[in-house]
Amino acid sequence: MITTTGKRVAGAVAASAVGLTLMAVSAGTASAADVTGSCSSKGSTANYSATYKTASGKDWITKLSWQLGGAKKVGNKNNVEARAKYDKTLGHDTIKHTWISGDNAKANGSKNVSGWDMKRSEKSYVEFKFAIDVKGADPHCSGHTASF
Repeated sequence: MITTTGKRVAGAVAASAVGLTLMAVSAGTASAADVTGSCSSKGSTANYSATYKTASGKDWITKLSWQLGGAKKVGNKNNVEARAKYDKTLGHDTIKHTWISGDNAKANGSKNVSGWDMKRSEKSYVEFKFAIDVKGADPHCSGHTASF
């Protein structure tokens, strides 16, 4: 009887340990969020976003996305620049990561990025700059996401 109870206790302890392990793994799972923004120039518009997740005490930017439009048809030779920055209250905002497209960014595009880590202890944002490919002179606009 004692052996059987001991096995049950051992089984219950093992089951509890597995349950606690699963809870710890679930608690450590990162969730993704988007921060967005928009800009416009000469009838053309850009909507953009950065997707990030929080893991290992950092915010990890994983994807940059944009949608270009407006009064004129947008071509496929757009230029996109994105910079992840720390939001400093005073002085120059520090650039941590940069991506610059070729002269071929699609009007509705995205770029998966890796290794774009940002300290959780500092506010961050992503700045976007666009040259929008339309017939005639290409309008330029820029802006940034909300801080996260």
